[in-house]
Amino acid sequence: MSRSTPTPPRLEPSRLRPTHLLLEAALDIQRRPGRATLTGLGTLLGIWVLVAAYGMAQTVEAQIGDRFDLLEATQVTVTDAASGEQATPPFPRDAEDRLERLNGVVAAGVIGEVAFASPAELRALWIPGAPEASYPVFGASAGFLEAADLTVERGRTFTEEEEGRRELVALIGLAPKADLQLGATDGRATVWIDGVPFTVIGTIADVGRRADLLTAVVIPLRTAEALWGIGSPEILVETAPGAAQLIGQQAAAALRPEDPERLRVAVPPSPDSLRRQVEGDLRSLVLGLGAVILGVGAIQIANATLVSVLHRVHEIGLRRAVGARAFHVAAQFLVQSGALGFVGGAVGAQAGLLSVALVAAVRRWTLVADPWLLLVGPLLGLAVGTLAGAYPAWRAAGIQPVDALRR
Repeated sequence: MSRSTPTPPRLEPSRLRPTHLLLEAALDIQRRPGRATLTGLGTLLGIWVLVAAYGMAQTVEAQIGDRFDLLEATQVTVTDAASGEQATPPFPRDAEDRLERLNGVVAAGVIGEVAFASPAELRALWIPGAPEASYPVFGASAGFLEAADLTVERGRTFTEEEEGRRELVALIGLAPKADLQLGATDGRATVWIDGVPFTVIGTIADVGRRADLLTAVVIPLRTAEALWGIGSPEILVETAPGAAQLIGQQAAAALRPEDPERLRVAVPPSPDSLRRQVEGDLRSLVLGLGAVILGVGAIQIANATLVSVLHRVHEIGLRRAVGARAFHVAAQFLVQSGALGFVGGAVGAQAGLLSVALVAAVRRWTLVADPWLLLVGPLLGLAVGTLAGAYPAWRAAGIQPVDALRR
């Protein structure tokens, strides 16, 4: 009678549940709080800068976009398109009234450089006791001063009534005032323009749409036309936001219905392409800075995890000897580095958005930031931490029990 050979017991492969992995990672972080804090600090700073930079870029882009839109929507220029001498002037006498009747026009006015008879006397200004100087002289209507957003430092601007009476008054820029050694411009200073005395009633402090007037002298349009004439006149139109394109289509017909082709109407081109370029460059800059800092954090996590693997070689060997598989060892370190990255990303995302909110509040800007950054920050930190721990985990998984015990 033969005996049956006993069947050896079947060895079940070792298993490691996800909860055990998370518990092991939490215990290891708790055992070494200082190392864990310094390791996660790199990811925290990287996500902080990345979220703050992205949110700040969005907020700044909104301010840039508003300013570009305002510039685009409020200015129209009308000039004479005809070449050579023309028998009739390009604009009618009531040009400003015709334009202001258009819906969307805030202000409109005519300006042109004074056409002196002799080139030698062109732009010649002189006052007793001061050196002679040469500056551009412009004739402008009172409506132009409003459309150009011209402000005076001292004194006042001339009115429509003074322009209609062809009075000899002038506005002088800051540069001519300094060079001609003019004092107070309260109606007592006098300048000679081509031998004609003009009373200075104000000093040009700023001008929104014609910066060249800061280095020039401006006199009433009708006065300039009566004394010398105006060369190459143009009309500046200030419109309500968003009305520039419509006014650009209507201006020529309103001014010269019988011959609208005589006039050239210029509307500032849409700044969308320039705005997109500025916004793209700004976003690329700040995102690149955040990516560099985040990369430094990933290297820090990888280095700290690798050091942890080298210090725990005997522990890893013992685990392998009692049945732990290589996958379990690798998963343990991946979860640990991923957890550090996740926590750092979560804290960094909140700190980044808080920084953007504080800057926007101080600068009185409208806060523009995507709320999904609070979700992307932790996920990005988790991804960075997991990738950073991949090499140390691979090194830990390759440790054999015999080699570990020999060390």
